[in-house]
Amino acid sequence: DLLRVDADGDGIVEASYVDSNGDGRLDMFLRDSDENGLVDHAYADTNGDGRIDTISSDLNGDGRVDQVAFDGDHDGRPDTWIRDTDFNGHADMTTVDRDEDGIPDLILQDPDGDGVPDKVLEIDPAVGVNPYAAR
Repeated sequence: DLLRVDADGDGIVEASYVDSNGDGRLDMFLRDSDENGLVDHAYADTNGDGRIDTISSDLNGDGRVDQVAFDGDHDGRPDTWIRDTDFNGHADMTTVDRDEDGIPDLILQDPDGDGVPDKVLEIDPAVGVNPYAAR
């Protein structure tokens, strides 16, 4: 089932609600906040538990996903983010918050966009940042 919403009546859909399996629960919510016809945020419940666990975002309005946030432990808060920080279409940074304190404690950087981290930063609040090259 698909429900499209034109909240301001201008003929442009700002939001779509999707129930892909017909169970009556929201599986995906798509939002076009700037009304340019391109989805800026997609919120998905990938495991069917009724809670959003993946958020895809187009941060610069070019129609491509620039950031994906995952809630791997399904507690309602993202713990992993994959980002295209230079908006070239290739993910170049992954951050992970393993202890769920809201501060990333692992950052993997892939500036050449080949899918293999070139630099890894471990962040320990007691010690600070411990950079090392990926192995």
